[in-house]
Amino acid sequence: MNTISNILIFIYVLSFGIFDNSTFINFFYVCNIFIFAFFTLKIFFLSEKTIFKVNKVVISYVIFTCYAFLSTLWSINPEMAFERSVTLLLISFNIFYFYNFASSKDGLKYALWGVVAISLVNSLVSFNFFPFSYDNLWNNYRYQGLSINSNLLAIYVSTSIVASYMLLSFKLAPYQLFALFLNLFSTHYVVFITLSRKGLFLAFLFSLFFFIKYYSTIKKSNQKINTLMVLPITLLILLFAFSTLATQIQFDFFSIQERLRDRMLSLIYLDDGSAIYRLYYFRQGLDIFFENPLFGIGINQYQVVIGDYSHSNLIEMLSCLGLVGFVSYYSLHVNLIMELKNFKSEKFIFFSIILSFIALDIGLVSYYLKYYILFLLILSIYLEKKENNELEV
Repeated sequence: MNTISNILIFIYVLSFGIFDNSTFINFFYVCNIFIFAFFTLKIFFLSEKTIFKVNKVVISYVIFTCYAFLSTLWSINPEMAFERSVTLLLISFNIFYFYNFASSKDGLKYALWGVVAISLVNSLVSFNFFPFSYDNLWNNYRYQGLSINSNLLAIYVSTSIVASYMLLSFKLAPYQLFALFLNLFSTHYVVFITLSRKGLFLAFLFSLFFFIKYYSTIKKSNQKINTLMVLPITLLILLFAFSTLATQIQFDFFSIQERLRDRMLSLIYLDDGSAIYRLYYFRQGLDIFFENPLFGIGINQYQVVIGDYSHSNLIEMLSCLGLVGFVSYYSLHVNLIMELKNFKSEKFIFFSIILSFIALDIGLVSYYLKYYILFLLILSIYLEKKENNELEV
């Protein structure tokens, strides 16, 4: 039964990275319903005791959801506000349930492998081995894979490096280490073809943390030479595999390289149209906040007033929910940081990881993204286990 549970946890996490899109959304719902039905049966009928647990991250998001529902009372468009609040309620239900069936040590391990698999699957899909059309996988010249858009895909696969980092705290076989290095390669490859500037930053930063952890791990290992051999062997296999698969690539590598360079330069010289629009929306959001500083104008109401997407979670929270909603939502991140108070060697790295998610919110509206919230919960479960010395080191 535990083996089935762990496999379902793996599939559940993976489904967020491959089914949560317009093409496969029905598979996503079916997968979720089946998994929740299984764990409901297990909790209520196969367990001796039915005890539900919550942690501070779950509590923070549930409180935030309640405030979002409350804000429909003063919203300009109560129907839009209520619809978004229902989305938050479903996410609250998901993370509450997930915490109860995946907070064991084995459950956490399989959840982390599910995150890693998101990157591996999306990298494989970029080749012509699967019956997907170009329009399904690419948005103009940017790869979006099995995600909603290119930026989200880049962020999601970048979290797989953090998952790899956390998996180094478990006892791993050589083939599992090989899979982690394979994931590093596939993540950077996917981020490259998404042309996501956010993804490039995250992938580089998280890879740096991974190698710091890997080096400290092999120093403590009794099989240091065998462990060190994983890296060069992985690189050789990857070079051979990539040269073999090159004929199956659906894009012009040099064209992607030129467009990525142009996107980076446009950010430096501020001549990128999207950056200019984002600054405009940022100012508009601040104007709304200063007019309604305490409670905001209601959840999901920025678009009603401005007529477009805010492009920033910080601005979305301040303008729509005011200081009360801003504090309510970001208490989730504060609780993650508070988990680090008893950490020693890895406190700076995890603080940087959490801070990077907050920094992402400058250019991303994240509060209703299911996978984004789920990954923060997975991170909180890991920190709890780490603090309580429940991991295999």
